[in-house]
Amino acid sequence: MALSKVRVQLLNEKTGEVIEEVDVLTSPDSVLFADGKTLTQVLEEIETTPGEKGDKGTSLRTRGAWAPSTAYVANQQYIDIVSKDGTAYACKASHTSTSTWDASKWMVLVERGPAGAPGATTADGVSYGNKSVKEVLDDLLYTAIQLTAFTNNVNTVEMGTTVNTVRLDWNYNKTPKTLTLDNAQVDVSTKTKTIEGAGIKTNKTYTLKAMDDRNASSQKTTAITFLNGIYWGVAAKKTSFDSAFVLTLTKGLQGSKAKTFTVNAGAGQHIYYAIPTRYGTPAFKVGGFDGGFSKAGTIQFTNASGYTESYDIWISDNAGLGNTTVNVA
Repeated sequence: MALSKVRVQLLNEKTGEVIEEVDVLTSPDSVLFADGKTLTQVLEEIETTPGEKGDKGTSLRTRGAWAPSTAYVANQQYIDIVSKDGTAYACKASHTSTSTWDASKWMVLVERGPAGAPGATTADGVSYGNKSVKEVLDDLLYTAIQLTAFTNNVNTVEMGTTVNTVRLDWNYNKTPKTLTLDNAQVDVSTKTKTIEGAGIKTNKTYTLKAMDDRNASSQKTTAITFLNGIYWGVAAKKTSFDSAFVLTLTKGLQGSKAKTFTVNAGAGQHIYYAIPTRYGTPAFKVGGFDGGFSKAGTIQFTNASGYTESYDIWISDNAGLGNTTVNVA
């Protein structure tokens, strides 16, 4: 608590005459008023007693650019503010605008200033920090090169096939600075390439790489995969098998033994399933029950494309199963 000066008069006890006046440095808590309050309490009341709450004022409400057929207000709650031709106006009277500007309904709030001196005519001529405005804009608008698609027209073929023609197609989000296909330069304006006389007999992967003018790059691959078939169908029970029999069954090119298929086995017909031996032993489930198939034999199977390898042939234990779904895992 800061100390204050209080003036004290020394009086003659008998005559009441002022003998001496003294300024004493003392605490406000030591000074009492007639109502018993200290000087500190009186000061706090003066500092903290709030006044009466004033009336709510009028708010300025920005409405953007002036527009025709629009309701504008000037009342105790709001005064609308609009801009027109570079000048800000405050609404003087509530109204709905017509197709033309009515200056009598508005007062100038901030007037448009005079035109400045001509500046640079291109973004290259204007500086922003240590770069030109063009460089800053280029940074803001820059998007790295991105290959969005890369496909081929072959994809999966049967083992034993020779692929001589391959069509490659691609796309990107912007034209690259450089484009390479398997490390060979490609015209950046093209989005397709046809390869003739390819002579492909085994799995082949193509790699496309694009780079932009900031050396960002994007890469995608597309592959041609050679697979042998799995075969399924119905036939009478046989004791010997050959390639001709397997080729009468339905074929699907895939790289594993797993398959779900539905057949209709009539009276005396069994369900057959033939797969490359290298796929391993399949697990069958028929009508929700495990099993129901046995291995009928193993042959050297030559497919329709002339490729030969070992195949296992499986047969259902029962004939005449009717319309049946088989799950193979």
